Amino acid sequence: MWAVCAVFVLVIAGTFAWKASELVAEAQATAAEMERMQSETDRLRRLSAPKPHPRSASALKAVTLLQFDVNKVFSAMENVDVAGTRLTGVTLDMASGNLAMEYALEQSTQGQAITEALNSGYDARPWYLDRISSSPASAVIAGSVFTTPGGLPKLAHNGLWRVAVSKL
Repeated sequence: MWAVCAVFVLVIAGTFAWKASELVAEAQATAAEMERMQSETDRLRRLSAPKPHPRSASALKAVTLLQFDVNKVFSAMENVDVAGTRLTGVTLDMASGNLAMEYALEQSTQGQAITEALNSGYDARPWYLDRISSSPASAVIAGSVFTTPGGLPKLAHNGLWRVAVSKL
């Protein structure tokens, strides 16, 4: 009699454990489905959000650009007075807030002098030399200003300096 009761209790306990494991698996599947539905709802909400009107976005960009103080940019250009160098390009990227200035150099060693001139008046030294590139001069004619006394072509050097405008 006790053996029949023990078997009956084991069958009931096994059935209970089996149903409990099914319920846990079903709850996990339901939670995963709810999470997927929530992410899909968020994605659809972002897609259906009204786009800003191009005219107002353009006006906002214009206001931002007009509020920028370009005196900092021009004063940086005016501070450099190194013999044998020439400013060849300025790029002001308002989206990233970066300013880049490119100089033509007679010698690659002039890079340090330009860096010092750009950083004069700043304790934090915001300007940094990004690169100096050298290439043969555009024309090679024997005995011309484009060649060295040994007949080798002269090199044209270009240096690029960058700074975050917010640091000026």
